Order: sequence, then structure tokens, then C-alpha cells
Amino acid sequence: MMRPIAFCLLVLSTMTAGATDWSSCSSDLRRVQRAARDAADGADALENKWQEVESKRRTSDDATERLTRCRRYPDSYDTYSDNCETLRRRARDAKSEFDATRNEYENDVKQFQSEIDDLHTYVKRSESSCAADESGGAANPAIICASLKQMKGQYPDSELLAACKMRLPEAMCRSCLGLQ
Repeated sequence: MMRPIAFCLLVLSTMTAGATDWSSCSSDLRRVQRAARDAADGADALENKWQEVESKRRTSDDATERLTRCRRYPDSYDTYSDNCETLRRRARDAKSEFDATRNEYENDVKQFQSEIDDLHTYVKRSESSCAADESGGAANPAIICASLKQMKGQYPDSELLAACKMRLPEAMCRSCLGLQ
């Protein structure tokens, strides 16, 4: 069971530490919601873009394979009778389309990562703004010290020191109480 002095000190410092700003918390959480929705949409778009990249890769690989066959077996595969020039152009164009789509995808991934970083920032901000003021985290040394000084003489120094140490470092408590 907590000694009455410690309880009074904890309650006093909690009450005077200030209340959580629930309006800021709400705003920050709404920002997290929007960023999460945007990130989910971005992930869907990346999936679609990746499928497009893979489709362009397959088209490029197929065109390159047709060109290779044409060069190896021109009698069978040079259907345009142009020394495989049409197939070479098609393979080159397909490779260019693949490269452009892949580069676009890579840029989109970088943009998406930036959005995820923003989301992490918003989450951290909401963790901070939505944290309820608990007795363990919002100790105000000036208020605790003032409270201790008011109780000095009513309680033994050892009890005041023990109660203070629950909230502040011992050196600060000793200084506040005028103890060595």
C-alpha cells in the first residue's frame, strides 16, 4: 500500500501536469487515417504497376526470342524478308517500353516510401499527442519540489525523500529537500 505522502505527491503532480489535448489527438489520428488510406491506395497502384512491368518484360523477352530465332534460322523465321530488321526493331521497342515502365515503377516505389515515412511521422506524432498524462511520465520537478517543501516538518525527511524518488532522481529530491 502506498504511503499517504507518496499518494498525495503523485496525485498533485498528475493533476497539475496538464490534461491531454484530445482535439490535437483527434486531428493527428485523422491525419494518420488519411495517410494510411493514401498508402493503401499507393500499394494497390504499385501492384498494378508491377503487373504492367512484368507484362512489358514478357513482351520484351518474347520479341528478343523471336529475333534470336530469326537470326539463327532466317529461312524459317525471317517472315518479312528484311534480314530480321522488323523483328530487331520490335525487340528494341519492346525493350525500351520495358525499361521505361520499370523506371517509372522504381520512381513510384521511391514516392511510396516517402509516403510511408510520412505515415510513420504522423503515427509518432499521434502517439505523443494522444498519450494520456500518466503519473509516471509527466513529472514536473518544480511542482513536486514545492509540494515537498510544504509537507516538510509534517512528515519525516526519509518519507518525503522516498516519495520524491518515485517521481524524480534522488539528487534532485535531496536538493529540493535541503538534504545532503
